[in-house]
Amino acid sequence: MFKIIRLWDDWDAILREKCTEIEEWEMHIYLPKLREMLDWIEGSSSHRAVWLALPQIGIPKRWFVVSCKRNGKKLRGVFINPIITVRSENVVGDREWCLSEPWVVKNVVRPWGIRMVHIDGHMNEKERLYDGYHARVIQHEFDHLEGILITDQP
Repeated sequence: MFKIIRLWDDWDAILREKCTEIEEWEMHIYLPKLREMLDWIEGSSSHRAVWLALPQIGIPKRWFVVSCKRNGKKLRGVFINPIITVRSENVVGDREWCLSEPWVVKNVVRPWGIRMVHIDGHMNEKERLYDGYHARVIQHEFDHLEGILITDQP
């Protein structure tokens, strides 16, 4: 089992780092963590823990996993070296919380939709549009890769 880093932990500086890309030769190193993260997320969904980024477990690399469902739409995926290429001008505020700051619930304003390019769990490059709740979850995790926490949001 892995430990989720909280802001008061000794490793909290990792949460403030801009993560580095995962190189192809490194993929095999992180695949066991990926499986462990997905299993944990699937088993923890009753506790609202439906997404997790590598920096939250002490690894400053550009990778996160998501498993969530809202309004009948399910999103389950692996996002390696993601890049947000387009953000909609339409923004919306909603409450967010974070495993790394569990005492904080904050209204965060984010673009309603995004276009993202990333490598998936099968090592294929994907480009896709996300909107609504799914776009919010992905942007939240993407922020972790940039060293941004919800308490940093205006």
